[in-house]
Amino acid sequence: MRYLNRVAMGEQRFAWEVADMMMRLGRVFEDHYDNKDTNAQFGSGYDKGEIDKEDAALALFALM
Repeated sequence: MRYLNRVAMGEQRFAWEVADMMMRLGRVFEDHYDNKDTNAQFGSGYDKGEIDKEDAALALFALM
């Protein structure tokens, strides 16, 4: 995405930040996918998480 931003998207700061967030999100996923505490916080299709649905985005941003 950073390459596309450089050659086709006009070096937009917004596109750069989105690419950076995607990179950090990938690291968070890698680090926390099998983490029992993280899974308990967010819940699953079967169990309600410890954090409210409205606060889930904030919790994810905090992990990033």
